[in-house]
Amino acid sequence: MLLIFFFALQSLAGAQEPQDPRVFLRRAKALLESGSYGLAAEAATKALELGYDRVSPYNLRSQAYAGEGRYEEALADAEKAVRLHPSGSAGYINRATAKEGLKYPPQDILADYKKASALDARLMLRYAAAMGKYAPGREVAVGKTESVPAKRRKARDIFLGASTLAALGGLACMSVFQWRRRKDKVLRLGYARRPASELAGPRLGAVVGGLFILEKELERREPSMVYEARDLEDRPVFLLRRPRQEAPEARVADIPGLKKAVEEGPYLYLVFEGEENARACLRQMQ
Repeated sequence: MLLIFFFALQSLAGAQEPQDPRVFLRRAKALLESGSYGLAAEAATKALELGYDRVSPYNLRSQAYAGEGRYEEALADAEKAVRLHPSGSAGYINRATAKEGLKYPPQDILADYKKASALDARLMLRYAAAMGKYAPGREVAVGKTESVPAKRRKARDIFLGASTLAALGGLACMSVFQWRRRKDKVLRLGYARRPASELAGPRLGAVVGGLFILEKELERREPSMVYEARDLEDRPVFLLRRPRQEAPEARVADIPGLKKAVEEGPYLYLVFEGEENARACLRQMQ
């Protein structure tokens, strides 16, 4: 009876909705990446209701609305994001996307792409793609479309090419830098001879199997890990991550308290409703 009362208290505690708007922002980003646009919009709206009146929820909700084809609402949120943070590129990109869905004139769409690329050079490729789509070889002007003189066209092409190369060079340098940092970390931890599949793992906020959002690391015993997570209906669960080859189906089927098993990349995630079951399973599998 005491054990039943303990789990009942745990269920009631897990049912309480978090009051930190940043939790809903992380949830909105993860759901947006997984293509769950409706749930992502709800999470961003919840962050706003909790008083997080900044630019991020509006940008996230604008992207979610656009993913659902709700372009009028996406445009309204993008306009709000531009007003709150006029020096940020995301608001202009989201506004351009909404205008494309609403069939705005090409010059309006290109103006937002141009502004976004001026604020963030990494968006130059998107601006170039929009130019190729809406004004191939032409300059868009309000009221009419005029041919670009040869010298101006050549200068523009050189500028776009140089900007693109600079952006790609910057991305390459960042990739090399991140690779070096990761390699140094692997060597410091003594994992240099471990397979890459054992060293890699999802970040907090990632969606596993399209069903569960990782929120907190509880216990690590390499190469395994216990996470606190929530399903897409905001119910708490606990996930034990194991390399797939070290968790055969015959062993998984006999685990007490196991709710289900989900495969994601090189890992098998065992889903439990109780934290103690997940930790006990981690200790037994060592």
